[in-house]
Formats: sequence, structure tokens, C-alpha cells
Amino acid sequence: GQLKLGRFIIILGGGHETSYGHFLGYAIAKQRPCVLNWDAHADVRPLRDRLAHSGSPFRQAIEHPTRTLRSYTVAGLQPQAVAAAHLEYVRRHGRALYRDEVTPTVMRELYAKLEAPGMVSFDLDAVDQAFAPGVSAPATGGFGIAPWLEFAFEAGRHPAVRSCDLVEFNPMLDRDGQTGRLAALTVWHILRGF
Repeated sequence: GQLKLGRFIIILGGGHETSYGHFLGYAIAKQRPCVLNWDAHADVRPLRDRLAHSGSPFRQAIEHPTRTLRSYTVAGLQPQAVAAAHLEYVRRHGRALYRDEVTPTVMRELYAKLEAPGMVSFDLDAVDQAFAPGVSAPATGGFGIAPWLEFAFEAGRHPAVRSCDLVEFNPMLDRDGQTGRLAALTVWHILRGF
């Protein structure tokens, strides 16, 4: 309902399975989103015993019977954390970029190509574990704070973006509230951009 009213939406999740529910909002509203996922993982793993999990939301979105998903881009992949089969799957259905491929110019290009309605997903495990230890799958060599917050600001600023989610923060694994503060700052930068 909120999408049909044209409201800007921010969803705070647990695991990345939250993004499939986020996507379903578009399917129910009969809108065809373009998805940009900032993530160390492709999150297109097959279901387990026909059950969804935090690694499957974008495969579910791609394969949704309505074919509602218009495009899928994942940026920030860690080579050691992405199976070849998952990378191939994404490349058949969208675009995949490794962490080292994401420069400021590439980031601007990704947002420039995002058509309305744009859905942006922020998986905190794309951030280097030195800055985001409180996630289920910490990333050595992930994004630093400055580019991450720039991604958030651009998401809020971009006129095509209609919604964002922020996922994979696990307070039980956090150190001194560090990841919690980063999560809050990420949302603040999205709102600043908006």
C-alpha cells in the first residue's frame, strides 16, 4: 500500500531474507523494480528443502512467477565468498561486480542506470569487518565507511529509488555497539540524501 501511495520506504531487517518480503511489496503493488544490492554475497542460492533462507532472496525474486523483477545488480562481491555457479546465475539474470570493481565512478553509473522503481538493499556484511563486526558473515577486505555511506546517500538522493532495506546486523555479535552505530548512520545518510 505504501508503494502505491508513492512513499519512500526504509525496511530494517534481520537476515537478508527480509529483501524477499521487500520485493513482494512491489509484486503485490504490480510494480516492476530494478534492484541494486550492496553485498559481499550474491544471495541467489537455491532454496533448502523448498524453504527460503538469508542466501536465497534474490533467486526467489528473479524466479517469482509474476516475473516482476526488472533487473538485478549486486555490487561488492568478495571472490572467496561467491560460488562460481552463483556468479554465473547472476550474470545470466543481471549484473555482478566484485568489491574491487566498485569505484566512485562505477557507483554513480550503477545509480544512473537504476530505473524507477528502484529498490536498494544494504547488506552490512559488505562492509569490512573492522568497521562492521556485528554481522553473521564478517567480510575481510570489504568496503570502508566512506564509500558505504556515499552509497547510502546516493540511494536517498536518486529520484528512481523508492525503497531501501538494511539487513544482516546481528547485535549479539557486535562489539561495543560499533555495527549498530554504523547501521543507524547508514539510515541517516539515506535520509540525508532523500
